[in-house]
Amino acid sequence: MTPLHIHTPLWQQHSLSSQLDHQVWLKMESGQLSGAVKLRGIGVDLLKLQAWGKL
Repeated sequence: MTPLHIHTPLWQQHSLSSQLDHQVWLKMESGQLSGAVKLRGIGVDLLKLQAWGKL
């Protein structure tokens, strides 16, 4: 099964962290090939159904 998404790293945002006095991390979903979280979620479900022979 070929995944429909790629691993997106977490980036620590030092300037926001200092302003808020708390660690802030961003997950850059804009790096996904599909560009849409919901589309990938549906795609994952379809791949599972296909693997189970229900599609």
